[in-house]
Amino acid sequence: MTATTTTPTGGRTRRPLRGATALYGGRRWRPSPYFVFGGLFWLVMSLAFWRVPMCCDFGQHAAVVERLKADLLHPRHPMADLPGAGSPYYSPYAVAQGAFARLTGLAGWEVVKLAGPLNLLVLLTGIGRFVKVLTPRQWAPVFALFAMVVLWGTRMAWWSGYLGLMSMTGNLAYPSTFAIGLAFWAWAWAGSPAGSPRGV
Repeated sequence: MTATTTTPTGGRTRRPLRGATALYGGRRWRPSPYFVFGGLFWLVMSLAFWRVPMCCDFGQHAAVVERLKADLLHPRHPMADLPGAGSPYYSPYAVAQGAFARLTGLAGWEVVKLAGPLNLLVLLTGIGRFVKVLTPRQWAPVFALFAMVVLWGTRMAWWSGYLGLMSMTGNLAYPSTFAIGLAFWAWAWAGSPAGSPRGV
């Protein structure tokens, strides 16, 4: 890709564009409001999640990873010395965490802790993608994120599926956060074939 420039004598020359300018047709890339605020939210919330002590269901999810780390195909029950067949906690998500723990040698609680920022990234990108299907307005995903974390209220509830601002400091690592993020991605994908950013 090239750009046309005017010389001091009035002539015109063409020069090749390089880097990001070439990729965007001669225009400099500018981050969207959601890229900026979503990135800041990811950073601040990840740091807050990392500093908040482990509590409530966290130990149970860590135990699931430990059981899978010990035996990926036939894990024992995460809360008792019983066979684990039929346990709802052994989802594909948990199996992936168990496999990661086996490969890296990390403890169950370390794997669950590391999953928090990753789950949040899936959630934030899913929200952004889904809102873009509904409207092309650049600030819409920012307002959607604000509404999601505020309308739950300010009371802390560290249960799966609660995505309030305070609750997210403790439950980002839960499988439900990852699943909700995937749901937003699925809705965005389902709305895209309509051929319009307002296809849903």
